[in-house]
Amino acid sequence: MILVNVGGTLIALILFLFNAEFWESTSHWIEYSVQFCVTFTSFAFIFGNQDKTSVLYKYRYYEAGIVCISLVMACLKLFVYGEVIEFEMGAERAAHFFEYSGEMFNDVFALAFTVIRLNAVKNQIMIALYGSEK
Repeated sequence: MILVNVGGTLIALILFLFNAEFWESTSHWIEYSVQFCVTFTSFAFIFGNQDKTSVLYKYRYYEAGIVCISLVMACLKLFVYGEVIEFEMGAERAAHFFEYSGEMFNDVFALAFTVIRLNAVKNQIMIALYGSEK
């Protein structure tokens, strides 16, 4: 899934660089579709770790809620850009609003996942070094 993200984003960038006016719409569709697909990767991170003793296991539903919000924002972005849902400000500008809002929720997920994981790793290091948590 990460290769889809990197590859899709790279393809959108290259097309946009070749001829921005011609490829802009296609690049947006590729970029927004890739962001929608990549949101599912977050679910793999959450539910891929089913070790009931893990610290991450305790917070999995909170993290899944954050990712669901990101997924809804990604869907709305595609619907708005495709003008299925119309706004007076225009499809691209409105889609950017959903893009930035969705990215903020995705960043909250990434931060929470990292902080929780770092705390678990710190505890494992303390046990390895000192024989107990400090």
